Amino acid sequence: MRKRVFKETDTVTVTSRTALEPLALEMAFLSTHQRIYEYLQILADTTSDAMIALNQDFQILGVNHAMTTTFGWSAEDAVGRRCTEVLRCRNLNRTMLCGTSS
Repeated sequence: MRKRVFKETDTVTVTSRTALEPLALEMAFLSTHQRIYEYLQILADTTSDAMIALNQDFQILGVNHAMTTTFGWSAEDAVGRRCTEVLRCRNLNRTMLCGTSS
């Protein structure tokens, strides 16, 4: 069911309800992902384990409360830094591990 509205030389097409179904599906998809995100956020915030989200360049994207307590960094200070600055990972021989194949 299409209805055309003419205004001078412009044409506007009003489409039927079925044309809006992809939009409704997209909104449902986003709603589902939003709920999943919120659920994971609650899990990360309530766990006693320190959690750090990194990108492929080992820059910190996000941290949870346990990480800020354990490592003494605020979330604002840690996010955006490379993990080597925050974690300073070393093996039992005290050799730096960050940036190595280990």
